[in-house]
Amino acid sequence: MTVSGTSAKRRRVDAGFLRATERDVEFLRFAGEQYAVSMLQLQRMIGASYAAAHHVKDRWPRSGWGRGRLMIHGKPVFVWPTREGLALAGLPFDPIEPSPGRIAHIEAVVDVRLWVEGRRPNAVWESERYLPRDVGGGLAAAHRPDALVTDEGQTVAVEVELTLKPRHRLEAIVGSTLSRYPAVWYFAAPGPKRALDEIADHVGRDRLQVLPLPRPS
Repeated sequence: MTVSGTSAKRRRVDAGFLRATERDVEFLRFAGEQYAVSMLQLQRMIGASYAAAHHVKDRWPRSGWGRGRLMIHGKPVFVWPTREGLALAGLPFDPIEPSPGRIAHIEAVVDVRLWVEGRRPNAVWESERYLPRDVGGGLAAAHRPDALVTDEGQTVAVEVELTLKPRHRLEAIVGSTLSRYPAVWYFAAPGPKRALDEIADHVGRDRLQVLPLPRPS
């Protein structure tokens, strides 16, 4: 009962503001680590309908936590965190809006991460954004793998290759990566996969494992 004798309810101080859920934080962290995720990938992560993924995605722009748009015709909408979303997820990165030229690679790396985590649930995935760049010179300068995966006490580098690089460039990257990590998993499209298979025959398939790009389920 109010002083005036009416039964009006007190308006909450935070009325009209969205409060983050554990799911929001989890997906913002994933998207921030990988730069962005597509709506279809978000749906796979949630394990629910497209409508449920769309609901999660729509919360981010309304709260200021994220942005999203259609970047390439024929591709799904991609979403990524803003500065506020990165802070909410506890990530130390600057906000980056992915460019159309990079979105196919970002999408492929997320598919690989979901594939690896589905088969190795205890593995720890460390995304490229956490890794320092190679300070060495030469053709592999400033290169870093797309991720590191640690499982059962072993760490391997993960690379995703969609286009065929010149052979000497590819060999330089493989050599540089193997000089820092005990093994590399290369997920590659058909063209670069053939070249990487030939390199693996020389360096040893126990150190360079070449795999096809996973097909989203």
